[in-house]
Amino acid sequence: MSSLSAEERDRTAWEELFQDAGRVLGTSQPAARHLLVGLVREPAIGAAFLFRLSSRFHRRGWPFLSTLATRLNLAFHGCQIHCRARIGPGLLLPHPCGVVVGSGVEVGSEATLFQNVTLGTRSFLGGDYPRLGNQVMVFPNSVVIGSVRLGDGCRVGAGSVVLHDVPEGVTVAGAPAVPLGRSAGQTLSELSRGQ
Repeated sequence: MSSLSAEERDRTAWEELFQDAGRVLGTSQPAARHLLVGLVREPAIGAAFLFRLSSRFHRRGWPFLSTLATRLNLAFHGCQIHCRARIGPGLLLPHPCGVVVGSGVEVGSEATLFQNVTLGTRSFLGGDYPRLGNQVMVFPNSVVIGSVRLGDGCRVGAGSVVLHDVPEGVTVAGAPAVPLGRSAGQTLSELSRGQ
């Protein structure tokens, strides 16, 4: 895994959590009391909080606490995000049940992952994890696997299987996923090559 960027090191867990909660609560700066109420009332905030906690524990070299936070997230929210996954601030998990994110996954800021989304590797022992840009939205029951890159602002339609890179701003759907809209005649590999 690559080392943390200066921006990631400078952000505190609280800053990340407030940005995550802000997306759920619809405000850029939620008050602390709204955050506390949200932790109990909103599964999206609770799931993001437990992921941030497990990630911080992992970075500090506390594997037991990291594993405990990950297991609590699975028990309370049905959400399994590996502590080594790197996810930018503003994570939104509207319905966190069934979300699975592998250890090598990298996700930019303000990502939205709906229920039953899987971001992972193609093989059990593989290290080929996806990288998602900023403001990517993955709708329910979708799978993004392998060394694929989703550019900023991509959308993955419900029930899709993404196996190839997706250029920024493109919406894909289907199994395997293909572009929708004006580029619908092109495959993802053609779009990636700029054809």
